Amino acid sequence: MQHKQLAEILQAWKEQSPKPQETTSLKDLRLTKLTAEDDIESYITMFERVAKTCLWPKDQWVVRLAPYLTGKAQKAYSSLNARDAQDYDYVKDAIFHRYELNVETFRQRFRAYRYSNFDGPREAYAQLHELLLKWIQPERKTGEQILEMIALEQFIEILPDKLREKTAVCCHYLKRL
Repeated sequence: MQHKQLAEILQAWKEQSPKPQETTSLKDLRLTKLTAEDDIESYITMFERVAKTCLWPKDQWVVRLAPYLTGKAQKAYSSLNARDAQDYDYVKDAIFHRYELNVETFRQRFRAYRYSNFDGPREAYAQLHELLLKWIQPERKTGEQILEMIALEQFIEILPDKLREKTAVCCHYLKRL
């Protein structure tokens, strides 16, 4: 009896599942142009999620993104030399630089983030995790570099104010690991 019920459930599921020809092809997916109202961080995050979902090779990301850039982002991309303009990470850094977004900005946002009852715990964790990834950039650093970056930040934080200012200036290059 159980075998027959399982077969009926599977048959019903097959009938409800979309046929392969009815599904949208991800390779033909079109993005929306960046607008002045768009948040550049959210736009880039959305693009990266789409690119990963569609399984686009990373060496094609710039070619797929560039036609949708406008304003500051387009100027940042256009200002790059031909070689750098082919490297997605370099293009992303140039765009963020044009919007004055950098590792220090993300570190400060991560450290300044506060829980809000309005968002709830899951959303708060998701936002905190996203800020951490933007600050740490684990895809670009080794585990050792990440540990060094966190230790250096904490070291500077525990110093007395006068010493912290001097040390921060001297160690500025280390913060850019």
